[in-house]
Amino acid sequence: MGRGRLPDPGPALGPSAGPSQAVTADDPAFLALREGLSGRVLVGGSGQRYTVGSLRSEGGQGWVFHATVSASGHSAMTVGQSVIVKVLRADALSHEGRVRFHREAHVLRLLSEEHSPCAHVVRFHDYSEHELAMPDGGSMLLPFTVLEYVRGTSLDQELGAGPLPLSRTRTILRHLAAGLEYVHVRGVVHRDLKPANVLLTGQGAAEQAKITDFGLVRIVSPDLARTARIAGASVGYAPPEQYERGNARVSPRTDVFSLAAVAYEMLTGRPAYPYQPG
Repeated sequence: MGRGRLPDPGPALGPSAGPSQAVTADDPAFLALREGLSGRVLVGGSGQRYTVGSLRSEGGQGWVFHATVSASGHSAMTVGQSVIVKVLRADALSHEGRVRFHREAHVLRLLSEEHSPCAHVVRFHDYSEHELAMPDGGSMLLPFTVLEYVRGTSLDQELGAGPLPLSRTRTILRHLAAGLEYVHVRGVVHRDLKPANVLLTGQGAAEQAKITDFGLVRIVSPDLARTARIAGASVGYAPPEQYERGNARVSPRTDVFSLAAVAYEMLTGRPAYPYQPG
C-alpha cells in the first residue's frame, strides 16, 4: 500500500466484507453511505490519515472528495495538505469494478514513482480500503485512492463559456501532448482523454494542464501483459475503430485521436463529433 504493494481486489462482497444485499443507486442506503463518508478519517497504506471533506464530483465508478492529511505516516506528505480522495462507489463493488479501480491505482502509482514524474499527469499518493459498518451488522470494504489536489477547474467547465484563445489552446495542447508522451513511453494508453478529464490550474503564463481519470486505462507494455483489458470509451472522443473492434486496436494512436478532438473543441467551442442518441 502507499508506495508498496497494492492490496488485491479480492471478491466484490463476502460474508464478512459486505452487506447482506448489494447497494444500488436508487437505494436510500446509497445516499446515506455517500454522505456518511464526509468527516470520516481514512487510514492509508503507509499509516497516513485523511479526513474526508465535501463531495466534489461523482462519476459512474467513483465518489470524489476533497480531503486533508490529518496525520502523516512514512511519506513526504504533511499534516494539513489538501488531497483528493476517490472512493469506489458502493453500487460499483462488483469484482470487475474493484479490478478496474485497482488497476487505475496501480497505473497511477507506477507513473508517479518515476524519479521525475510528469507535471501534466495527476500524481498518485496512496491506496487502501476503508471498512464501513452497515446497519444490518455487516460491513463493506470501500477501496479508495488518494491523489494530488489540483486547485482550479476542468477544461470542460472552461469550454462552457465558449472557445479558447489560440495562444491558450496551444499551451494546453503542449501540456497534454507532454503528458500523453510520458504515459505512452511507459506502455500505458489512457483511452478516455476528453475535456472533463483535463484539469487546469494557475493563471496566465503559469497555467498548467493535467491529465486525470485513468479509469479506462489499458497497459500495452509487454512487461505488464498479464493486465486485463478494459472495455468502454467516451462517445465523441474515441476513434472509429475503437467502436468497431473495442480493445483489439487500442494503441497510443487512440489517445492522439482524442487529443485532436479536444483541440477542435478548444478552437471552436463545440465537439468535433457531437453525441446523437439513436
